[in-house]
Amino acid sequence: MDETQKIIKEFYNRKEYIEKAAKSSNSRNKFILSIAINFVGKFVLELGCGVGSLGSYFGEKYIGVDISLTALKQVSNRNRICADISCLPIKDNSIDMVFSICTLEHIPDPQKVLDECIRILKPGGLVLHDDAWHCCSRVGNPIYHKSLSSCSCREILLKLFWSVLSLKIVKGVLLFPQRIKREIQLIIKRNPKLNFKKLTPNLEQVYGGDADAFAAIDSHAVALYYIYHGFILIRPRSIFSRIMHRGTVICKKP
Repeated sequence: MDETQKIIKEFYNRKEYIEKAAKSSNSRNKFILSIAINFVGKFVLELGCGVGSLGSYFGEKYIGVDISLTALKQVSNRNRICADISCLPIKDNSIDMVFSICTLEHIPDPQKVLDECIRILKPGGLVLHDDAWHCCSRVGNPIYHKSLSSCSCREILLKLFWSVLSLKIVKGVLLFPQRIKREIQLIIKRNPKLNFKKLTPNLEQVYGGDADAFAAIDSHAVALYYIYHGFILIRPRSIFSRIMHRGTVICKKP
């Protein structure tokens, strides 16, 4: 185990992090549960399951994987594995469905996770990513969490600048040319790698949110990575919807 992985494991095993994660309710789970009915009794793998309870909806063949042994000890479901999701102890072509919720951004190299999903899925298997897209390093910056009254003039300007960059219209303008470029690269088969931006996570204070994110990932980049490897894109479907898409990515292995 290298030093980075050791620090990551220590952070996610911290009691305050687990308590904060357990209290946070995720409305995105409702979408996953709407799909669960189609996979009851099949092998379903959740990446970064933590103390979540989605396993009860999928049946006995559900498997939850998380790097935090402390979190896994708090759930009664037996089918849990403590492991790094970028190197899964799972056989090739053995899983019917694999999904992640707000997990991919917490991995130093998310492309390795996608490669593992491609490897372990059965032909015809489904992969679903409902992760936190477009994370920003500012969330892990202590300035972001300070009140304006306690900030210096420089820090106030930084907070205002961050607020402008957070506007959806600004994000959209910045994303559009990048997505067009990726679509062209896909056509000419020039970029088989996953495009993402490395961030510096805050693994000292437990702020919650995306403060501990290692990567800023665009859902469009994830969709195109699977397409490049022969997967059938279910959501979003068309090129136009891919360029405009901001939500869940669902792909099927051929």
